[in-house]
Amino acid sequence: MEMREINNLDDFELIKDKWNSLLETIQNKNIFLTWDWNFIWFKHYSENRNLSILIFENDKGIQGIIPMVRKKLRFHRINYTILENMGIPNSDYGGIIVPDNCKEITDQIFNLFANFIKENKLAFRMDEVPENIKIYKELKSSLAADDIHVFVKRQPLSYCPYISLDGSWETYRSNLDKKFRKDIERNSRRFERDFGPIHFRKSSSIEELENDFDIFINLQIIKRSHKGFEQIKSDEKSFLYDIAKSFLANDWLNLSFLETKDDTIACGLAFEYNNIYYYYLNAFDPKYSSYSLGKIHYFYILKDLFNRGFKELDFMRGDETYKSVWSSSRRINERIIAYPNDSCLSKLINLLVRSRYILWHDLEMI
Repeated sequence: MEMREINNLDDFELIKDKWNSLLETIQNKNIFLTWDWNFIWFKHYSENRNLSILIFENDKGIQGIIPMVRKKLRFHRINYTILENMGIPNSDYGGIIVPDNCKEITDQIFNLFANFIKENKLAFRMDEVPENIKIYKELKSSLAADDIHVFVKRQPLSYCPYISLDGSWETYRSNLDKKFRKDIERNSRRFERDFGPIHFRKSSSIEELENDFDIFINLQIIKRSHKGFEQIKSDEKSFLYDIAKSFLANDWLNLSFLETKDDTIACGLAFEYNNIYYYYLNAFDPKYSSYSLGKIHYFYILKDLFNRGFKELDFMRGDETYKSVWSSSRRINERIIAYPNDSCLSKLINLLVRSRYILWHDLEMI
C-alpha cells in the first residue's frame, strides 16, 4: 500500500470516477462524501485552505481516500497548520472513504495516515463524524496506538434526527400523534378552501432549475427576513446553485415546491443518495404561516418517499423541536482532534493544561 497527496485541482478533477466508484462500495457513504460535493465546495471555499487529499492505493487501484484541506490557525499566539476534513461547515456529515469489511487494508491505510501526521507534525481535525460508527472507532484507536494524542468531543447542535421509512405511508401516517396528524390534515383542507388546490412539484430539468432556484432563494430571503435570520450570502447562493446543477445531472437533487394556481407557498432543497433523502434547507411564505405549510409540505414529501421506496429521511443537523414530532430517532456527530505527542502543539497544550491555563474542553478552539 502506498499513499500520495493530491494538492491541485487538476489532479482532483481526474479522480472523479474512481472516487465515486470507491464510495459506492462502502457501508457508511453519504452525499457529503461524493466527489461532486467536495470538488464544488473547494472551488467556492478554497480561501485560506490548501488541498490535501490523501489517496491510498495498491496494485489493485485506489483503496481509500481521506479528503482533507490544510488550514492555518492560531492558538494562544502560536501559528500552526491543521488537516481538516473538506466541506466544513457546509457539510452536515464528515468522514473518510475506506473499506468497512477488510481490516488488513484499513490497518495499512491508518498506519500510513498516522505516519503522515507524525512526519509532518500536523494536527488533525475531523468534524461532524457520526459517533458509534465502527470505522471511526478503529481510526481513533489506530491513531492513539501510534503515539498520537486523540481527543473526541460531541459537537454542539450536531444532533441529526431522522425518520426510518419502514413499511407503508399509511402505516407511518396512522402512527403519528393523532392530534398532530389531524391538525395537518385540517390545515390542508382549510388552505385549499381559502386558496384552491395545493400542487406538489419537483424541479426536473435544467431549464426548470434556473427559474426554480430563483424562486427558492426568494422564499429563503422572505423567510429569513420574517424570522430575523442572517440573509443568505452571495457565495452560499452561488455554491448551492452549482450543487443543484451537478446533483440534478446525477439524479441526486430534490428541489420540491408546494404551489397554488397563482403562488409558490413552500419549497425544500434536498439531496437524494443511496435511498436516503437529505433535507438541507426549506422555506415557506410567512403570510400563510397560520396554515402550518412546513408540516403540510413534509406530508407530501414523506408520501412521495414512501411511494418511491426510500429507506430514510434525514433532517440533518439541528435538534429543533419540530423534528421530534416526526421521529424520536437521531444521530449524534462528534469532533475528532489528533496530534503527535512530540509536536510543538502537543507540548504547548500539555503545558497550558498542567498550569490550569486551559482545560481539555478548550481544545474545541483547535
